[in-house]
Amino acid sequence: LIDPPPPLKRKAVSIQFVVLLTIALAFFIPGAGYFIGQHLTEEARARAELQTDIERHTKVIETALRAPLWEFSSANCEAVVQAIASDKRFVSIVVFDNAANARLVDYVFQQDPDSETISHAQSVEYQGRKVGRFVLRMSLAPYLQAEKQKVNEKLIHTSILLAFSLILVLAVLRKRVIAPLARLAAAAQKAADNDLRSPITSSHDDELGQVAAALDNMRNRLLDALDDLRKKNVILESLNELTTDWIWEQDE
Repeated sequence: LIDPPPPLKRKAVSIQFVVLLTIALAFFIPGAGYFIGQHLTEEARARAELQTDIERHTKVIETALRAPLWEFSSANCEAVVQAIASDKRFVSIVVFDNAANARLVDYVFQQDPDSETISHAQSVEYQGRKVGRFVLRMSLAPYLQAEKQKVNEKLIHTSILLAFSLILVLAVLRKRVIAPLARLAAAAQKAADNDLRSPITSSHDDELGQVAAALDNMRNRLLDALDDLRKKNVILESLNELTTDWIWEQDE
């Protein structure tokens, strides 16, 4: 019969590694789920922010265009449009005059925007009459970029927090667990090397202190047992010498 191969020895894993891995996973798994959710919903948040902005700017533009449309002033209407819509979020604003039924202002900020745009039409009333209307177009791209930047900043902050937490836990773990365990292991190795005179002590009044007390109690018992064996061995050697002397005397 062929002897079965010896069982493979599993590679020892330190307590420090296990604890750090557990803490890292405890942070990483919910954190990863949160950031995946943030990534999947960033377009929806960007659209909601764009919708809020386009409604707010529509009200502002509608209020600012009342007097210029009433006066039928193209220059004033264009000045209002340029003053309010002055960044990359805006694509175009077209202002119509109801009296002439014609475009009064056709201001384009971006010829061919790279992303989706949203339009919002609004009429302009002045003194109870509809004096005109306008169409505001805004781009989704800046809002998507802003949401991505927010998620990236949160990811960086969370990573820094995780690294700081791991460093703090590692420092506490080394002081409270790893170092006392190393001292206990060294003391136990001394006992295994027949050095039973060195006491096994611990400065911690916790589970590690209880383990140290139990090991020291075991050391004392082993020491007492060895002392008792030595005493019995001395007695046996004395009896052996007396017996040998008596046998020699009988032979003589």
